Amino acid sequence: MRTRLPLLALLPALLLLCGCELEGFLDSDRYREDFQYTYDLKPGGRLTLENFNGSVEILSWEKDSVQISGAKYAATEGDLKDLKIEAQASEGAVRVRTVRPSGRYRNMGAKYFIRVPRKVELERIASSNGSIRVEDIEGGARLETSNGSVRMRKLAGRLDVRTSNGAIEGDEVAADAVLRTSNGAIRLTQTRGSVDASTSNGSINARIAKVSAQKASGSAARTAASTWPSKPWKATMCGPAPRIPRSPSGCRLPPRRRSGRTPRTVPSPAIST
Repeated sequence: MRTRLPLLALLPALLLLCGCELEGFLDSDRYREDFQYTYDLKPGGRLTLENFNGSVEILSWEKDSVQISGAKYAATEGDLKDLKIEAQASEGAVRVRTVRPSGRYRNMGAKYFIRVPRKVELERIASSNGSIRVEDIEGGARLETSNGSVRMRKLAGRLDVRTSNGAIEGDEVAADAVLRTSNGAIRLTQTRGSVDASTSNGSINARIAKVSAQKASGSAARTAASTWPSKPWKATMCGPAPRIPRSPSGCRLPPRRRSGRTPRTVPSPAIST
């Protein structure tokens, strides 16, 4: 007769073989330490952040400086001490990096709350296992995370947003945007600019205020839709079987052609100003 051991009974042995401590997985934020740095940065400057675990929030204020505050966390006091926050400032740029201790793979990381001038370039904001939130920024932004959502509000500047296992949400985004996610929905409201959005498992829902063209793609479908000059309209795509978007007047847009042929783009009607 064959005997099966419960998976839970094997977990300590597996962690021991991997050279990991059980404590590091069960209580990753047992030890915490706050930090804060402030650097001068004139409007139009650049901010770069590289984080490997933890959430990031970036909001604007009426000062010509960057304030970087937050907390780093770890499962042991030794890991917390050796986990470093590196911040450097040069003319027109501020760079921040979370540095993991060499050879240590227990759970640890940092959570950031950053205030920046309203006119700033978010050159690259990267994290993982944490969400990103950005509000009231006039400048381009490149946002990257995994296993976390990305939320944006009142942004004006070209956007490049990428995540996995998380949603992308934007409100009052006045910019051309490229949005990529997997296992997550994409939702936009009052968007002004062209949108190129794709997800492998989720819906795409966009309410356009004024835009020259919109492109939305799912895992097995791509459509090109013209803009209607009267009221904003809503286009929704759910997984591999998108619904055909309609104009405010109820007119169906032309259907996609069969696979192997390029979809036809409908010319946008002239918009009187």
